[in-house]
Amino acid sequence: MKKIIFLAALCAFSAVIFSFFSCGSKNDSQKDAGDAAQTSEMRIVQDAKDLYIYGFPLVLMHIGEKVMTNVKNPPLNRFENSSGAAAGAAGAVGSDIFRLYSWIELGREPLVFELPNMRGRYALFEIFDAWNNLITSAGSRSAGTKKQRYLLTAPGWSGTVPDGTVQIKVPTEMAFISGILHVSDYDDKTELENRFRLVALSRIDDESYALPDVKVDETMDMSEPVLQVFKMDITGYFNLLGALMSENPPAAADSEFLEKMRYLKIYPDAEFDLSVFDERTQSEFKNIPQWAKERLTELSAKKDLSGGWSYFQDKRVYGADYLGRAVSAFKAIGATSSDNAVSASCVSDADGNALNGANKYTVHLDKDSFPQGTVFWNFSVYDSAGKPLETPYGRKTGISDTSISDDTGAKINKDGSVDIYIQSKKPAKEKISNWLFVPDSSDFIAVITFYLGEGAVAQKNLKLSPVVKISSDSATDVK
Repeated sequence: MKKIIFLAALCAFSAVIFSFFSCGSKNDSQKDAGDAAQTSEMRIVQDAKDLYIYGFPLVLMHIGEKVMTNVKNPPLNRFENSSGAAAGAAGAVGSDIFRLYSWIELGREPLVFELPNMRGRYALFEIFDAWNNLITSAGSRSAGTKKQRYLLTAPGWSGTVPDGTVQIKVPTEMAFISGILHVSDYDDKTELENRFRLVALSRIDDESYALPDVKVDETMDMSEPVLQVFKMDITGYFNLLGALMSENPPAAADSEFLEKMRYLKIYPDAEFDLSVFDERTQSEFKNIPQWAKERLTELSAKKDLSGGWSYFQDKRVYGADYLGRAVSAFKAIGATSSDNAVSASCVSDADGNALNGANKYTVHLDKDSFPQGTVFWNFSVYDSAGKPLETPYGRKTGISDTSISDDTGAKINKDGSVDIYIQSKKPAKEKISNWLFVPDSSDFIAVITFYLGEGAVAQKNLKLSPVVKISSDSATDVK
């Protein structure tokens, strides 16, 4: 097979020959042919980069599903509790907030998803397709807290939707459900989480049906999925992307973009062949994974800072913003949409210095800080990598943990404002209810999230005061 880059150069050279006989010199013709070949090479490499970014969320979610379901009781078509997992600025996991998640496969038949009567408790379940796009939200914000039942169907399914059931047309066979429960205590959470149900449509009337255990593959690479993606060679990556697209079709709106890339042989069930390119182009292709890693790392680190706070603005619906979708997936799969929860994170104090447990801090939240329609709020602290902090204390003892909210006993001032204290040592008695523990001499991240209720409209900007470092004599420590 002739090399693509050679064909491109040949076409350009033929055009130059005509120009030579018309009015050009031989040297000019050779220069033009060389420039055309270089331009063609640059275009090919850029197209390949664009396709890598385009397919990144799909490949990452596939690897993520393999890793997260390679356990004794896999969260495949059933829910698993992920409380304690890092949530970052997309929605903190606190002492009164628990997360449920499930990877779902719809290739064989539809799944029925049932939410119990929450009896006034807040519940949010977001369903993402295989490309990391938010399909829909279920629960308190969209349909209140009463019992709800949905039928999740794959592309091309035709059948009868059971009475009292809302059909959700999932555009891909693979999908991800991320749920948030707001509960009063651990016992409350345990009683509720067992009543959320995912069951195959054919088993809808079988209350006793349980999915069989899956044998764990001890040989599988269980390292961080995103690192596995970047370690893949470019041929393996593009061929995996093509295979995944056959079961998880791209959006119809992507057809024009993909048609322009078709010459690269990267589309459903196609076989990508790196050898058809010249050596220099092959070398450029092999460097794309490292380029993508550096590019996504750089973009994910950019923050829109205001008063030390970085505001989370991601609706999880991307359209043709393929780069934005890839950055979002790189940060976190299945993170809460900013249409459902308004979040902000902070890594530095009012003076621009990193937050560190060697110091004491206070945060004053005015009444205007709380968006209209807020059902509840949560303020949490994480380590510098965004993982939950370990604490020797617990809320049940009357001493702070690493997360507080409006229903965990936090003291609200008469004017509706709240003062929060962040430090390693226990403060004076009157401040304990609003105290967040952080380890001494360790950097940390502060995250606040406002969960919105039914009909509430998310605000674009919050009005948050900076985290202020306070002197040691302004907050009395007690033993």
